[in-house]
Amino acid sequence: MRIYLSILVILFHFNVFCQTVLSISEATTQNLSLTHLDSLYKSALHSDTTKAVFNQQSNAFIETYTQLVQQLGRFQKENGFNANGSLKFFHRLYFNTNGQLEYYLYQFKPNTVLPEQEQRFKHNAELFFKSYTFPMQAPCPFAQCCKVVL
Repeated sequence: MRIYLSILVILFHFNVFCQTVLSISEATTQNLSLTHLDSLYKSALHSDTTKAVFNQQSNAFIETYTQLVQQLGRFQKENGFNANGSLKFFHRLYFNTNGQLEYYLYQFKPNTVLPEQEQRFKHNAELFFKSYTFPMQAPCPFAQCCKVVL
C-alpha cells in the first residue's frame, strides 16, 4: 500500500509540475519537434471538423482561449516584460485532458527582442502556467496555436 501511495504522489507531482516552456528554436535543438507533439495532441479547432476536439464548442473555446491569451499578456506586462511598442509572435500550447499546460512553445521574429527580454518572457510564462488551468476539459490531449500581439 505504501508503494502505491508513493507512486501516486510522484505521478501527481509530475503531472502538476510537468510543463515545458521553450522557444521553437530551443525545442528543435532539444529534438522536440512540433510534428511529433502534433501527433500526440489533437487540434482544439481544425478546418476539418472531424479532427477538432472542441468542434461542438468552438465559440466557447475561442472565447476561453482569447481570455487565456489576454491573461498571459497582462501577466507578462505586470511582471516586467516590456517590449518596445507592440510585439508580434507565434505560440503553440499543448494541454492534457484536464486543461493543464504540458508544452508552451513560442517564436519571436528575429531581432525583435533582446536576449534579456526573451529570458523575462520565458520566466514569466513558466510562472503563469504553474497556476493556470484551461477551464475546458477534453477527452484527449489538445493543442492550439495563434499569432499574438503584446
